[in-house]
Amino acid sequence: MKTVKRFFLAVTMLALSMPAFAQQNKTSVQEIWEYYINEALKVECYHEGSPNIADFANTFALAHWGMPLTNELSNYLSVDNYKSSDVKEFIYDEKAGYIRLLFADEEREVQACYWNLPDGRKRVVFMLYDPNDPTPYPLLRFYDYNSKNKSMYALVPMPVTEECNPMRVAYQLPRKGKDIEIIDRPTGMAGKYVYIGNDGFRYEGPDVLLGDDADGDGDMDGEQGLLYCILSSEEEIPVYSEEGVVVYKIPAGLYNVRLKEPEEGMWRIVGYALDTEDAEYVIDTDFNGGLYLMSDHLSLFTIHYDGSEVNLYSEPDDSSAVTVSIPDESVVCPIGATEDYYWIHVMWGDKDGWVQITKLCSNPYSSCS
Repeated sequence: MKTVKRFFLAVTMLALSMPAFAQQNKTSVQEIWEYYINEALKVECYHEGSPNIADFANTFALAHWGMPLTNELSNYLSVDNYKSSDVKEFIYDEKAGYIRLLFADEEREVQACYWNLPDGRKRVVFMLYDPNDPTPYPLLRFYDYNSKNKSMYALVPMPVTEECNPMRVAYQLPRKGKDIEIIDRPTGMAGKYVYIGNDGFRYEGPDVLLGDDADGDGDMDGEQGLLYCILSSEEEIPVYSEEGVVVYKIPAGLYNVRLKEPEEGMWRIVGYALDTEDAEYVIDTDFNGGLYLMSDHLSLFTIHYDGSEVNLYSEPDDSSAVTVSIPDESVVCPIGATEDYYWIHVMWGDKDGWVQITKLCSNPYSSCS
């Protein structure tokens, strides 16, 4: 790990300059991750050549500074001969692009891995589990690294065909290959996310591992998926009740929202919105019957990593007819989704069609490409 130790001074200085989220109002790994959903995480590389797994892991750890898991990970990667009695095992395999930090209680752990994609990107995956964290279940997080701007972008939702119930599963990231192993903790039954190329993973395994908590917030509310989306307007944005009555209005601005249950041009709001000033505007999602936004105020960017066109299909199936091909980065309006939220029905101008979620970006600061 000879290249890793050069991080120490940089890590220390960056940590001192970062906002102390853990000491303010960000108290869990999940909250900090949501805070950074729309941020391009700049990957600093203090050695010659392309970034390695230590570079990616340190970037992630710094973004989650203040959390016991990621602080310890940063220590092991940055401090010469660092040892902690709280850690049972530290695996650093630079050649395989793999890291595992297992704590002495054999419950808390951090894993990280990455591999190269055909178009020059790198897919980076992290797994964190701390039963003492306010988010007390395993968190699986996917990022794409873009070598052009040397940054990592969070992939939301996760690039999987079906999401497992985080309250009952454990994950093992690959040290070899690209498939992610999944274990059902109550029964010991096994499944896996099988890598199917750039577009993500296909779940294979028993249905018992699948759950209703698709957004990973611990709320078993029957959700089958979510859409992260950009909400923007130069005027006040109306928020509707289930009956279509305007309940209140969100100030004009640019926000990122979580949505579900699209129907007749409306989306139900999940969670709060976050604007470009990093000021939270709280939405009362406990409002009787839920609260809704119109599709007209919602948008997503198309992603053209390799310069190729993004096709809109007549059906949520890439073997169906192409209704239109979008040649370069464009804004589309989401009007519907499949149950697993892998295919999104969008409008592009006066054209509509279905597109895979992996071809869309919900980052209002960057188009993810």
